[in-house]
Amino acid sequence: MQAKTSFFIALFFVLFLPTVAASQDLILADAGPDQTVDEGDTVILDGSNSSLPAFITAYFWEQTGGSPSVILKDVNTAKASFIAPIVGPEGTSLTFQLTVDYYLPPAGFIFYDTDTAIVNVLFVNDPPVADAGPDQSVFVTNTVTLDGSGSSDVDDDPLTYAWSFTSQPPGSFATLSDSNAEKPTFVVDVVGTYVVQLIVNDGTVNSDPDSVTIITLNSPPVANAVLDPPPAGQVFVGDTAALDGSGSSDVDDDPLTYAWSFTSQPPGSFATLSDSNAEKPTFVVDVVGTYVVQLIVNDGIVDSESNSANIVTGNFLPIADAGSDQRLFEKSNAVLDGSKSSDKDDAIQSYSWEQTVGPRVALSDGDKVQASFTAPELKDGEEITIVFILTVTDAAGQKASDSTDVTVNNFEKDNPGASGGGCFIDTAAYGFRKFK
Repeated sequence: MQAKTSFFIALFFVLFLPTVAASQDLILADAGPDQTVDEGDTVILDGSNSSLPAFITAYFWEQTGGSPSVILKDVNTAKASFIAPIVGPEGTSLTFQLTVDYYLPPAGFIFYDTDTAIVNVLFVNDPPVADAGPDQSVFVTNTVTLDGSGSSDVDDDPLTYAWSFTSQPPGSFATLSDSNAEKPTFVVDVVGTYVVQLIVNDGTVNSDPDSVTIITLNSPPVANAVLDPPPAGQVFVGDTAALDGSGSSDVDDDPLTYAWSFTSQPPGSFATLSDSNAEKPTFVVDVVGTYVVQLIVNDGIVDSESNSANIVTGNFLPIADAGSDQRLFEKSNAVLDGSKSSDKDDAIQSYSWEQTVGPRVALSDGDKVQASFTAPELKDGEEITIVFILTVTDAAGQKASDSTDVTVNNFEKDNPGASGGGCFIDTAAYGFRKFK
């Protein structure tokens, strides 16, 4: 009885099973239900509910419709898988077919069945990623350019930008040129640290914020060396030159220290600064020439570049003194004396005597401090005045002049009858008298 039953069962499988399966009264291959997933999800295709598992010899999965194509894993097992592809806002539908192979041992009968499953992939908007750019180090007064061009969106949506300060140093009034630009700018106005945040939006959702830090570096100070006050004319020997470094500056507002020094002095000068570390030192001009004084300031971290003040001493005009006016007799020896001429800066370098009025006389040593001549012989009762000008020149070529008068009398005018009786008188023996 048992053997007969097995025979009829086998006969059923051989004769009737394919026909029943074909008429869909009996489901053999089962690819599982249709699915709806998000892009990027892991999708499992499940054929484990296919009928008559004891007679299944093989499974085979393949994509038969839709795009894009995906990479299936474990295609020869009951359960295959794939990663849902990235799709556009419209999404996509993918079709997968399962083929199941059967083997019936009593008669050695082999056949297969197929089934399909549809996977609908939905678009998922991914948030954009903000990139505020690298941190920067700048100096005060520099213009900082921010850069959000590294921001991105995997969906390739156009981005909008929103920049804002999240931290500024005390006293800063820095503002962004355009808080919605991809690359806004701002001017660093005080020392300290600035933090600027960027958030981007893809039209649907904001990114997480990203920040950039701008650290200000120490700016070197600037030295400014001048005379205080600047002279209306020149500085002369004996004057006190007052230097002024108060115009020196530091954009970081650091306190400054001062270092003054002579870089050039005229030959023979022993001038020294009253205090080389003062803001406003002085020195006494001791010789004619040019003095160059250098100033370097320090902000506690770095020295400035040097700045110099040039002090050019003025040359005092010499003073010419041609001596007192004189009265003398004819044929007397006259001495012109310019020894009282002077120059405050240095010695007189040259003398020049010149006759400008009166009968021409022979002047000896006309280029010396003292010149001389012999008074001319006059007629009885005659008196003449001879005028001489002394010009002195100092080392700088500056000149000054003075004049002196020499009045010459005939001997008879002051001594009536002195020449009578044929008496010869040597007038040189009488000398001369001075008048002024």
